[in-house]
Amino acid sequence: MSRSTLARLTPVMAFSFIHYLQNHMVKAFVPLFAGSLGASLGDIGVITAAAALTPMLLAVPVGLVSDRHGIRAVFFFGSLLSVIAYLALWLKPSLPIIMATQVLAGTGQLMIMLGGQARVAGLAEKNQAEKHFSLYTLVASAGQILGPIVAGLLIGLSGYPTLFLCAAALGVLSCLVTLTVPSIAGKPLVAPERVSGRRQAAAQLRTRSMRIAILISCLMSVPEMLRISFLPIYLQDVAGLSVQELSWVLSLFSGAGLAARLLMPTLVRTWGRHTLMTVVGLVVVGSLLVVPLSSSVVLLAFLTAMLGLAFGTGRPLSMALVASSAPPHQFGMAVGLRLTGNRLADFLVPIAFGAAASLAGVWASFVLGAVFVASGTSVLVPSAWRERKARGRDDMVG
Repeated sequence: MSRSTLARLTPVMAFSFIHYLQNHMVKAFVPLFAGSLGASLGDIGVITAAAALTPMLLAVPVGLVSDRHGIRAVFFFGSLLSVIAYLALWLKPSLPIIMATQVLAGTGQLMIMLGGQARVAGLAEKNQAEKHFSLYTLVASAGQILGPIVAGLLIGLSGYPTLFLCAAALGVLSCLVTLTVPSIAGKPLVAPERVSGRRQAAAQLRTRSMRIAILISCLMSVPEMLRISFLPIYLQDVAGLSVQELSWVLSLFSGAGLAARLLMPTLVRTWGRHTLMTVVGLVVVGSLLVVPLSSSVVLLAFLTAMLGLAFGTGRPLSMALVASSAPPHQFGMAVGLRLTGNRLADFLVPIAFGAAASLAGVWASFVLGAVFVASGTSVLVPSAWRERKARGRDDMVG
């Protein structure tokens, strides 16, 4: 990676660190807070899904805005929505307010994720996409690690209102960063010809790598949605952990994800993208099937870390596939397509988990998640097999 590219990536990574710290201070604790206000398991599934409702519909339009007008406004308004959401939770906490603020915060997160990923994709040098995205998501992981730990400390000291107020303050800081760091504002590349958004989307969806990127991104929604919905409840109700204790276990998810991002470029060179994605899916399936069989804190912490390793490998891989398959003037659109599929999964999966948990108990959400990921991973197996055969032939020729 050249020094100039790193210099242009640094403002985006700094902004992303603040955002992910803020986001993960709140995200995994909303189900516990909702439960304290009387929400049922089914309600918690719907509340978790609400964060993906508008992003599911707006990802592609926001991607077009990012391509045509740059990312500075996208970052600013995304941060502003998070400020409004967390101030509302601080001022008037209730189940309807939680639902509404999930929609606001989810929309803000979409804008920030899309802007950041489009910027990184636009700066990626040839055959360097994995390295760029592993670095970008590594910085995001640092915020994800600290977020639950800081949240546990704040809740332990003075309760949920202080948590929401501090999260809103970080959102204000994000807004200020977008105004004071001009290099965050991206200059969209001009397309060689004006093509409608619908035709751009259709053309990109015809590419096999884009479809696989969307699939693996959707599969990675399963461990992520469980981490912010029913895993905290399972750790509290079955393993008997306090909010402060489970915050440390949840941080292992992001800590392991950070390690995975450091290793990802090496793993891709060694195994290949499709083989690695298949292995990631199998790790998720195995981990989810074991979770309901244990109440051991040590084993649950280990399984949480394994899910984090898989997520920390699979999600950046899907980003890198998008970066390598889309033309430079359509990176925002490409990221928007991936996030549309991702948010569709984020919307449907928690509702299904909530229904399963309501019918059979929290354990059923983990088993259902394993079934989802196993089904999707089976689609990747033929691609992985072809990749292994091709790499074997190359080794023989070499």
